[in-house]
Amino acid sequence: MTKEQINAQDEIRDGIRYLAKFNKASVRDSIDLEYRDQIDLLLDRFDLRQSVTNKALDKRESLSAFVERMASMGYEPLGAAVPAR
Repeated sequence: MTKEQINAQDEIRDGIRYLAKFNKASVRDSIDLEYRDQIDLLLDRFDLRQSVTNKALDKRESLSAFVERMASMGYEPLGAAVPAR
């Protein structure tokens, strides 16, 4: 069981390392813009950073709650802003 846990951790580390390459300018510049936008949208769905502070998590949750509250009032966002990497 311990061996399986270690293998799973290694696999996760390898996956995160692979996905981290999409933050490098040299890699991003070689990817077509449409694909890059899709990659960014997928990566934004998951928080793959090594550590996130509780304060940062609280801010995200607050923003999410605000967006949901506005949506329930009938307001729709104009567009999804994709953060620059």
